[in-house]
This record gives sequence, structure tokens and C-alpha cells, in this order.
Amino acid sequence: MNTTANYGGVTYKDVIAFQTKILFGRQFGRIAWAKEQGCISEDIQNEILVACLRLGWSDAFRHTSKNKDGVKDKVEKYEKNEKYKTVIYKIARGEKVDKKIGADFDDYFCAEVISKTKFLHIFKEYAAADDKSKIIDDKWDTIRELFENIKELEGDKALSLGHIQKMFNIAIKLYLCLYICRQELGLDDGLFVKKIVNSFDKAHCPVDSIILGKRDQNVIRKWDSNGPAPELLGENTWSQLNKNGYDKIQDEIAKECNGRSNLWYDFENWN
Repeated sequence: MNTTANYGGVTYKDVIAFQTKILFGRQFGRIAWAKEQGCISEDIQNEILVACLRLGWSDAFRHTSKNKDGVKDKVEKYEKNEKYKTVIYKIARGEKVDKKIGADFDDYFCAEVISKTKFLHIFKEYAAADDKSKIIDDKWDTIRELFENIKELEGDKALSLGHIQKMFNIAIKLYLCLYICRQELGLDDGLFVKKIVNSFDKAHCPVDSIILGKRDQNVIRKWDSNGPAPELLGENTWSQLNKNGYDKIQDEIAKECNGRSNLWYDFENWN
């Protein structure tokens, strides 16, 4: 990534800022709305974290895992209660939407998991930690409790470290993009959690099928001549990755990063 190039007055920051606005869409609106309403700093900080985590959720769960049976009924019930109505706004003016809205699993998931103080605290710990998989491992009982009735906890589609690491690492990636472009996006330094900002050099690469594909010939098959060892990769997919496999992949990726964070590898290899 050429961070100094200038193309007719357009810089890399301008490009990332533009892409970030498009990528965040309604999520960026959550941040703008919180700022316009004059929320206290921590509230806006949490809105930024929630926005990043919601997009991380989309990558880690929506297209890769079956939601637990019965969630649809819970979502339909949820949309009728006052809690749901108070978190849906016409973003531009912060007005509540009066008309009926169809069941929205994203908003249900956000209210029941992502926005909860327990979950945000775990994410903040993860983002700042050196041993990131240990944070997930140590907090696994709490994570499972938060995902109860949201995601299958057992079986071949079970909630795993693979899901959480991707959700968290994608969120950190998006957080970095926002931080880099904070001036272009009108976001002050005080809106960012310093222990996360100061830990970007320790950020991990989100592990998914694309990254595993890049690593397949060079690394993974060194572990087992017949392919990834089951005890390392579970179902041989990133979504069922466990701690041993995840740590091994991050260690191998670090060897190619020449002192840069493992997140650099994602920017270089994910497309």
C-alpha cells in the first residue's frame, strides 16, 4: 500500500475514506447520529465499536453458518417490543421509524449480543491483547451464554473460536480504516479507544477460506501430508477453527510480515 502517493490531488486516505463510507452505509450513520446527538464520548466510542462488530458479524456468520432453529420466531417477537423500536431510527434526523418494519435479524443480534457491555468488554480486551486466542478461550463460557438462542452451540455448525476471531479481526480491520481516515470522516481522536488504537501493531489477520487458501500450499500441508490435521482445524474449515490451529496460522503468517502486524497480510492477500 503506497501511503504517500498523490493522484491529481487524490490520496490513499481519500480513497479509503470513500470506500469506508460506502462499506459502512447505515452503520456509519449510527456513528454520525450518535455524534450529532451530543452523546458522551464513551457512548460514541461504543457506537463505533458496535458498527465495526456488526459488519464483522456479517462476514463471520451470515453466509457461513445456519442460525439456530427458532430464531426467526424470536426476531418476530422482538420487533414488536419497545426495545426494538427505540434502536431503529431515520438516521439523518434521529427520528424513530413509525411504520412497521420487517423482522430484522441484524438488529436482534445487535441488541441481544453485540451491544451488550459484556461483549464489548471482551472485544476491547481481545483487541489490546498479545495472546488474543487466550482471551476468547478464557471468556468462552460468557461468549456461549451471550450466543444462547442466537447460534447453534453444538454440532457441525457449532459456535467456535473460528467465528469469533473472524468477527473480532474484521472489526479491528474496519476500526483501523476509520482511524486512518478519521479527519476525512469528521471523527475526532477522542472517539477512538486508545488501548485499541495503540495495539494495531499487534492486530491479527482474519482467518477465512481465502486466507487459508493462500496458506494451503506453503504452511497448512506441512502439518499433515494428507491435509490440515483435524485437531487443528476441526471440520477443516475456518469457521470451526480451534485455538491450536488459529495460533499456528497466526505464527506462520507473522513470519512473512517482516515486523508488521499480521493484519497487513490480510490487506495484501484478501481480495
